[in-house]
Amino acid sequence: MSTTHIEVTLKEMLQMSLGAPKITDINLSILHSLFNILLKKLDCQYEKVTVYGLEGACIKSILDNSRISPLPFNTDKTELLSTKLEKLEILEEHYKRVAHQLEEHFEEIRICNKKNSAKYSVVDWSKYSGPCEWFCTTAEPASQPFCDLLENYDFIMSVKRIVEEPIVGKILDMRKRLENLHVEMLDYQRRLADTCERLAYIEKVADEISNFSQYLAMEQNSFTQAMVELQDMIDGKMHKIVLPSLKKMPSYTVKYIPRL
Repeated sequence: MSTTHIEVTLKEMLQMSLGAPKITDINLSILHSLFNILLKKLDCQYEKVTVYGLEGACIKSILDNSRISPLPFNTDKTELLSTKLEKLEILEEHYKRVAHQLEEHFEEIRICNKKNSAKYSVVDWSKYSGPCEWFCTTAEPASQPFCDLLENYDFIMSVKRIVEEPIVGKILDMRKRLENLHVEMLDYQRRLADTCERLAYIEKVADEISNFSQYLAMEQNSFTQAMVELQDMIDGKMHKIVLPSLKKMPSYTVKYIPRL
């Protein structure tokens, strides 16, 4: 028997538990599992509370007769909020350290440039970004080889080529694909224009066919009327000429039969 693997969100679990037309035991089990997952996510499933008196005895009896959720929901991918809060606290501490270091840096800049004001001007930016910002101005002996590389033009150009080559290659490849797409779009535009022109001819032919059909219908009506008139003329001739002759035929036949 094959097993079905399905992943659901907490919102979908809430929908399954409370969104059904009828609440059954399976809905309550899903809701039970949802609360278990939320407690695990809040990392408070093992925190304890105390109830005294008769109510405590009643709750103890309920706890003894209760059961855990029978649905095997896998919660390995559930990320605890406490972990995120710890990361947030670490980030806040790091922000405070960086802000403190930045303020010390600005204070050093003000001392070096004899600035008593905390407001910085663009005019003084060269002083701020000069000796106080450049790493190799007062480089330590251990950092001198790195500073020599940073001042080496060939090394800088080699690094730029290494860094730019993947990006430039992708840009050139994208430009080539765009050019091919442009050619395909022009061909599609041409074929579309031809198709539209043929469709215009088809519309004209359809109009001509419709007009010709109306003309045929008119001719058919005229022919039918002519045939009716001809039949009326033939009927008139029959009544005026043929029928009187036929009325004379019996007496003529009777008169001449004995002679034969």
